[in-house]
Amino acid sequence: MYTLIMPCAGRSSRFPNMRPKWSLTHPTGRLMVTQSIMGLNLDQFDSIVMVATKLDIEKYNMRTGLVNAFSEFDVDFILYELDCPTKSQSETVSTAINALNLDGNIFVKDCDAYFSAELIPVDSVCVYSLQDVESIVAKSKSYVDVDNYGYIKTIVEKKVIGELFCCGGYSFSESKEFVDTFDKVSKQLDVGEIYVSHIIHQQLLDGRQFKINPTEDFLDWGTVSDWNDYKEQYKTIFTDLDGVLVKNSGQYFEPIWGSTEAIQKNVDWINHMHESGTCRVIITTSRKSSFRKETLDQLSRLGIKYHDIIFDLPHGERILINDYSSTNSYPVARSVNIKRNSEELSDLI
Repeated sequence: MYTLIMPCAGRSSRFPNMRPKWSLTHPTGRLMVTQSIMGLNLDQFDSIVMVATKLDIEKYNMRTGLVNAFSEFDVDFILYELDCPTKSQSETVSTAINALNLDGNIFVKDCDAYFSAELIPVDSVCVYSLQDVESIVAKSKSYVDVDNYGYIKTIVEKKVIGELFCCGGYSFSESKEFVDTFDKVSKQLDVGEIYVSHIIHQQLLDGRQFKINPTEDFLDWGTVSDWNDYKEQYKTIFTDLDGVLVKNSGQYFEPIWGSTEAIQKNVDWINHMHESGTCRVIITTSRKSSFRKETLDQLSRLGIKYHDIIFDLPHGERILINDYSSTNSYPVARSVNIKRNSEELSDLI
């Protein structure tokens, strides 16, 4: 079993005028910090240690909220608060190990990246390939060079030496050795920030072996632009029914509600959005709720996918209002006006 350590004591300088980045709300409703571990097998951990500064925790009154956020995981949660900021992620980890007297296996996980992986029972580095990412600031990552058996020959910071970069997860079988190595590197390196890659590099020099742990589904939330670009794929679509998804119909005159066929091109697009997993589809209609059965039968017959439906709306203008902020940037609401029974819905969004 491992202790999962999440160093969250950075200044979040690439997220100006916001709460600490790890505390931002993910489109799923979780926090960035909790969503970032959803790709891991949490059965491999007996505890989660989140390390943050007391200043951040108290400024935003987050103690109870963090306990609640991590309560969905069946793993012991420890919030360790630093009295003052550290100079690096590795110092944050080392401080927590000493303060909490942690022993044995640890897995250090960045809070601003997501990937899916199973931990392997050796010292290892989670990696992802440059060939599998659409856009990335390559020079901001650390990279590994490996032999034919997947063992790391060297690891370097901020220099591209191959296609495999470190994607934010590091396994160490001896937590106390992490501290000893940090102390050793601190005396050797005349730099302000000692990266976890520096710790691994020194342990490689000392004869320790590390393997690569290939991952899947990597997402980088390291900058506010990365975060906002990622969030843009999540949407809630409110769509009218008659004249948009099905041919227009009415209560009193033919064709009657529930009897018309699909506007197939629009339905195909709505179903695609529904199946994406990043979109919630809510059908809005002025149909009376007394026609619920006929309506739901029609939706089922035509294969129209949705999450919810609202009946009894006035037959008139509809206005959507949503708030925006630095963490939910403008615009956060749009309107689409489409000609009745037109097939051009996807072209207008």
